[in-house]
Amino acid sequence: MRQQREKETKNYIDLKKDKENAKELVKKKNNSRGNIYAKKRSSSKSILEYLEEEEEFDEEKEENNNEKKLNPESNPDNLNKTSSSQSPSFKKQNGKKKKNKKKTGIKTEKNLNPESNPDDLNKNPLPSSKRHSGKKKKKSKRNSALMGKNKKESNDKIENEDSNEHKKENKILDKNKNKEEKEIMKKEEEGKPENDNNNDNDDKKVEEKKEEEELVEKPYNNDNNNNNNVEETNKESSDESNDHSSSSEGIYLIDSLSESKDNSSLVTYAYGSGKISKASLNVPQHKLVLVMVGLPARGKSFISRKLSRYLNWMGYNSKIFNLGNYRRKLLGSFHSHDFFRKDNPEASKSRDKMCKIAIKDMITWFEENEENSVAILDGTNSTIHRRRLIVKTINESRGAIVLKPIFIEIICNNPEIIHENILATKLSSPDYKNVDPEKVIEDFKARIGHYVEGYETVGKDGESYRYIKIFDVGKQIVLHRITGFVPSKVMFYLSNLHIIPRPIYLVRHGQSEYNISDRLGGDSPLTSTGRQFAKKLTNFISTNEFFNAEKELCLWSSTMLRTVETCVDIPCAQYVRWKAMEEINVGVCDGLSYEEVEKLMPEEFEARKQDKLRYRYPRGESYEDLIRRLEPVIIELERQRKPILIVAHRAVIRCLYAYLTENNNRQELPYISIPLHCVIKLEPGPYGVKIQRFQLMPGDE
Repeated sequence: MRQQREKETKNYIDLKKDKENAKELVKKKNNSRGNIYAKKRSSSKSILEYLEEEEEFDEEKEENNNEKKLNPESNPDNLNKTSSSQSPSFKKQNGKKKKNKKKTGIKTEKNLNPESNPDDLNKNPLPSSKRHSGKKKKKSKRNSALMGKNKKESNDKIENEDSNEHKKENKILDKNKNKEEKEIMKKEEEGKPENDNNNDNDDKKVEEKKEEEELVEKPYNNDNNNNNNVEETNKESSDESNDHSSSSEGIYLIDSLSESKDNSSLVTYAYGSGKISKASLNVPQHKLVLVMVGLPARGKSFISRKLSRYLNWMGYNSKIFNLGNYRRKLLGSFHSHDFFRKDNPEASKSRDKMCKIAIKDMITWFEENEENSVAILDGTNSTIHRRRLIVKTINESRGAIVLKPIFIEIICNNPEIIHENILATKLSSPDYKNVDPEKVIEDFKARIGHYVEGYETVGKDGESYRYIKIFDVGKQIVLHRITGFVPSKVMFYLSNLHIIPRPIYLVRHGQSEYNISDRLGGDSPLTSTGRQFAKKLTNFISTNEFFNAEKELCLWSSTMLRTVETCVDIPCAQYVRWKAMEEINVGVCDGLSYEEVEKLMPEEFEARKQDKLRYRYPRGESYEDLIRRLEPVIIELERQRKPILIVAHRAVIRCLYAYLTENNNRQELPYISIPLHCVIKLEPGPYGVKIQRFQLMPGDE
């Protein structure tokens, strides 16, 4: 198997090298072509001259076509069609005509079409309709452009005249309306009797006019001194002023709506920032609360930590509110199993009090920042009474923020997994500091027994809450009323999770040729030092970390040459090359050094300095784009149960390292130190991540 993999990787490397050589040849050809085009562009010809040349070419084509139509002898196809009974003298004449093709063609054209001869045109000037009859008009590009300009000018003049006429009509209508109003007012003062229907109609007209004047501004200016002959620049400015007037109308209408009472259905979304701007409307903000449910030692804290780091990594600000931490802060660290008895009312009241305090802290956290979107309430919450208390306190706090709870129940009936969880987690739990391990296991098993006595699963006795149930570490998943984008993301992530601890190794590829010259991008091979590091990495994995790596280890790398060469000799049970794990795409900066980028593109260099996380290379990617690209890698990483060694690139490892170490500050992500020839070992657990670094060879950042 190993020999077969070595052959495959060597063939793959050879193919990659051939592709790179072919790319370089194409680049050289393109560069030479670019120089030729640059010389052509540097010529002093204007655009009109180029258009004239194209025109002449079109005219020549047209002449040739007319020649063929008018002179069938000049067409070689027609010559072939001549009958064999023709005399040899006629064939000779045809041959002569073939030789003098152009001359005869021009003569016949002049005789049949007098407009083609300029001398004849001067003698007998015909009207344009007759001159062009029987001939298709061929519009040139220059003439069409000029015609388009003239059309635009004429249209603008017509629009100007129409607008002026429209203004005059509006003025006349306004005067007539004012006269009618004055007459009505006079008649009312004199007390002359009139028909009631006419009076009602006049009153309605006056009221409607007043309402229109209040709601909408006049669309036209009242300037009388408007000239008909206006220049293009003045037209553009008038168009802009009309646009501003229309937009001001829209703002006026929105302001008038904001004064109304019922604004619950009006929300304005700022798509660029992802925030909800209220736009002077009292609109409630909807937030998500994930409530963990389950017996102790089922992996609730471990899963809640994983969920939190996944949501933060994807850009949804989240925080864990652990009820055990509140109990330890307010009541002390160690409590025996008697504190968790079902028949201990004082202890149950104090636990409910801790739950209420945690929910209040959660609400204040949501109110502090609009970007805070998901909270995780980590606890057992294993009774109907507790879940009703949570929903009640959440509903009582309704105001500017509306909290929507989803219950996530972890059910595990496998005794082996439960025992492994107790040994892996509870021995290092803060509840049992400085306590004998044997007593820890006994006390914790007794605590589990007390919770089992009063345990009530979600959905029992008519509970209609939204929930997700996970059985035996993902063997079965039950969903109830799970809708929406973020809840669906959470559900998909949970369906690939497990709670079995295992190490994850992150390694940057060995030194490449582009590393020496400090160039961006590329697909360069390893140097001699890079190949030396590949050998040392193989020894480190096979001797120090794994005794039987061929059956235990999963090896992942990108498809790029420098990572594949680093992984050639590493023993593993499974080897996967990921296209998604390729280095960040630097676009037009590919192959350039940072100094060259600073000289050639100073604006881009400064923009990258200001915001390295969101800066996108021209025709390339940003770190935000890379995070989105690596999401399927994260899902597969969580699904795998074997130890994994990842050999990738600096930007990729920065993103994976930030996810695995729960680095919530996204602005720090592009500055994480990932040096060459260093192995980073990560061991995620329910109460944190253990990190170790092994520098196998000296290597720069």
